[in-house]
Formats: sequence, C-alpha cells, structure tokens
Amino acid sequence: MPDRPEITAPPAAARRPRRRRARPEAQRLGARFAAHLRRSGLLPPEAPVLVALSGGVDSVVLLHLLRFGDEPRRLVAAHLDHAMRPGSAADSAWVAGLCRAWGVPLVRGSADPPPRS
Repeated sequence: MPDRPEITAPPAAARRPRRRRARPEAQRLGARFAAHLRRSGLLPPEAPVLVALSGGVDSVVLLHLLRFGDEPRRLVAAHLDHAMRPGSAADSAWVAGLCRAWGVPLVRGSADPPPRS
C-alpha cells in the first residue's frame, strides 16, 4: 500500500507574486480563457479547483491561467511521480518549487513500486 501523499502548503504569509507585463499573445489567451469560464459557468469563481499538475507545458499553463486570472480562485495542485524514468524525482521537486513560488498548495505522492509500462 503506498504511503499517504505529501501535502505542502505555501507559507501563511505568501503574497501574490508581482506580475510582469505579459506579451500581447499571453494577454489574449488569458482574456479568452476568462471569458470562456464566465460564459460556460464551468468553474464558478467560488468553487475549489484541483489541478492535476504533471509539470508539462499544458498543466503549467492551466495552473498559471487559473492562478493569475482575473477571478481569485481556491486552487490546489496535485502531482504524482510515477517513478518510471530517471529524473522524475527532479521533475516532482520542480513542480513543488513552482507551487511554492506561486502560493498554490500542493498534494504530491510517488508510485511505489513504479507501474509497468
């Protein structure tokens, strides 16, 4: 039976990081994403959101759009290190550092034993 996942939270005094001016393409993406969420009602602003965070570009962009969007959201990220390749622990540490820097609580665990491919 695997160990319980590790839960890390940002410090209580974590502040919203200062924002740099985004490129026009990034601003358009953020605006389109926010408009879609408002129009669809998919994620009401008051609803908690669990983001599966692999560390790849898709999940990192999703977390960024939710974290730094116009609507404040209650976010938690989740990461599972499948331990199927060398370096996966470093990826998991990178995800933890990103969440710490962005002030997003993280639930993470690792597969033991690693699944077979």
